[in-house]
Amino acid sequence: MPRQIGVAPDVQVESSMSTYTYEVVSTEEGWLARCLELGVEALGGTRGSAVARLRRALSDKLSGSDAVAPPAAVPIAFDLVERVQPPSEPFGPGDSPAGSLQ
Repeated sequence: MPRQIGVAPDVQVESSMSTYTYEVVSTEEGWLARCLELGVEALGGTRGSAVARLRRALSDKLSGSDAVAPPAAVPIAFDLVERVQPPSEPFGPGDSPAGSLQ
C-alpha cells in the first residue's frame, strides 16, 4: 500500500491557465505522482523525477501528442500544484490531537 508523504504549502495560482492537483506517494517501485483531476500517473526513481514525468505526461495528454497524427506542436500551459492534506489523526497514545500545537 502506498504511503502518503509530506505535502507542500497551499499555493493559490491566479492565471488563465488550467490548474491541476497532484499527489506523490512512495511505492515499492519508486515514487508515483498522480494527477487527481485527469487520472494521469507517472513513476520515477525520485520524487522530483516522478513529478517531472507527470508534467510531461500531462502535457502529452493535453496537447494530443499521443494521437496517431498529432497536431502541430503547440505548447500547452498549465499549473501543477501539490495537494495539501493535513494530518487527521494523532499518531499514538499521548500525542496531541491533529492540528494542535504542543
